[in-house]
Amino acid sequence: MVAIVVIYGLLAGNLRPMFEQTFTLNLAYSRQISPADRAVAIKYFIHQGLTFGLPLIGLLFIAAGWLSGASWWVILTVLAYGGLNMLTVILSGRPYPHYFVTMIPVLAIMVALGLAWSVTLMRERPSTAVAMLGTLVAVGTVVSITPRLTLSQATRSVRQGLYRLPIDQKTSSAQMQTARYIKQHSTTTSKIYVHRVDAFIYLASDRWANSRYFTLPSLDYAKHPQITKDFEQRLVRNAPQFIVTHRGFTTNPQTGMNQFLKQRIQTRYRLVKTFKDPFIALTLYQKQ
Repeated sequence: MVAIVVIYGLLAGNLRPMFEQTFTLNLAYSRQISPADRAVAIKYFIHQGLTFGLPLIGLLFIAAGWLSGASWWVILTVLAYGGLNMLTVILSGRPYPHYFVTMIPVLAIMVALGLAWSVTLMRERPSTAVAMLGTLVAVGTVVSITPRLTLSQATRSVRQGLYRLPIDQKTSSAQMQTARYIKQHSTTTSKIYVHRVDAFIYLASDRWANSRYFTLPSLDYAKHPQITKDFEQRLVRNAPQFIVTHRGFTTNPQTGMNQFLKQRIQTRYRLVKTFKDPFIALTLYQKQ
């Protein structure tokens, strides 16, 4: 698989950009995190794992494999894969739920093998299988539902997360209000730029970004002058009809191109409206 990706990248002429975007910039991105923020992310992902039953899945996989006589090479390989992947999720340093999605493949493998081994064990040693499953359910329940994150709290957390997701049904969200205005006051060929806000606005408004920098990562752009130059040139040469920002995004003007964007907005754009919901306030600007 790796060889196929490398060959395709060489033929398409994008192997170096792919490497830079996938590894170099991602490593730089993860290094921009303070120890306090990284600790918050670690705590968040541990809670995610506990809430969604990682201990139970892991125990099922190990116990079923061991009791059924499965190959320890297989067990250790899958555990190493899962552990390494979880480590990369934690090291991201940001408590973003979509990072946790990368755990789905290894969890699916563990569940599939664990259930298959359990079926084998049930046929050959039913009493052992029943005892194992009963113990796992009890232990997994105690470990997963901790006093600091109860099942009801987890449910509320998921519901709140769904509320904040920019889904079509939530027409009152600031993101959807902004997207709806853009769609009603532009054409399908109009370009927009969403500055460090929810990129779903592009999809909801059915509008393309003015450049490949549809959203900017949290980098120290003083260390990436080429990205800075390219971003600024594209914002000038292919000026978006609308620009969306957080209200008050200029409070830290030296961060993430804020100063350049502020100057550009002041000279070339007019304020349209600020859209609010209980969680966020977004400001929309239109090209004069």
